[in-house]
Amino acid sequence: MQEGRPFFSIIIPTYNASSTLAKAIKSILAQTYTGYEILIMDGKSNDTTVQIAKSFLNLDHPISIVSQSDNGIYDAMNNGIKKTRGIYLYFLGADDYLIDDNVLEDIHEQLILTSTDVIYGNVQSPSLGSIYMGECDDQLIFHKNIAHQSIFFHRRIFELTGYFNLKYRTHADWLIISIGFLIQI
Repeated sequence: MQEGRPFFSIIIPTYNASSTLAKAIKSILAQTYTGYEILIMDGKSNDTTVQIAKSFLNLDHPISIVSQSDNGIYDAMNNGIKKTRGIYLYFLGADDYLIDDNVLEDIHEQLILTSTDVIYGNVQSPSLGSIYMGECDDQLIFHKNIAHQSIFFHRRIFELTGYFNLKYRTHADWLIISIGFLIQI
């Protein structure tokens, strides 16, 4: 790892997320592993989202905020990819949060042990029926997506596959993973 380079870049796309953003950020700041940067990509919210994000700037954690018009979540995620410095990229929804304080530590440990380009876990969501997905194989991935909130991507994945395709309003993350399975990432 390069000196001063974060291991994880956590990209949070936001738009009018004032009611949920603080919980998402606090779940990151509570992590035992601190080799990360946070990039909040705001789509020109017209509520207090940006002010809430700015309230976290004076802490000892690297947080950046970009507020600019975009063409939806995947455009915000693509713009975030271009601005990050981390080795692994993670996309956290502004209405999501890390389930416990050891998530980044656990993922970091697994990535060091396996040297894989993509690692994923489960998403716990009452709206999705508690646990979403589980273990995936190359047959299942063509029938059901892995939620982007559970995937950590090595940045080279986007060099191989390109960025999220903006013609998809939803499931553009599914396309990135599907392409990855096809090229054996």
